[in-house]
Amino acid sequence: MKIQVEFTKDGEKQIKDIYCDDAIDCQELKQLCCCAAFSSPALTKIFFNGKLLLGKELLYELGIQEGTVIQLETASL
Repeated sequence: MKIQVEFTKDGEKQIKDIYCDDAIDCQELKQLCCCAAFSSPALTKIFFNGKLLLGKELLYELGIQEGTVIQLETASL
């Protein structure tokens, strides 16, 4: 499944494609925006041991599907 992560870096809005199955590596998101905190409250507490845990069932519950754009905001974990 491909989703898109939208974030602002150096004042410019950027969109990065992320390919995921049962989990997304949080490190990749950290490298993108130095923050890895989602602006959506439903997504702010899914981090565990450096991983963003998004199993297929959770993806469905959050309404994340192919082509979804997830917005990131600057914040510390």
